[in-house]
Amino acid sequence: TGKTSTILAVAKEFYGSAVRTHVLELNASDDRGINTVREQIKTFAETSSTSF
Repeated sequence: TGKTSTILAVAKEFYGSAVRTHVLELNASDDRGINTVREQIKTFAETSSTSF
């Protein structure tokens, strides 16, 4: 239904070419268990920039 495409388009307008450093994309095919939180999301949150 275009949810991922929409947010990526909006984020690209906001962040420009640095969009991938500010947005973590998780699709339905990704594991949504506690390991995803511990590994992917936590790592992304710790390393992503908070400046605009």
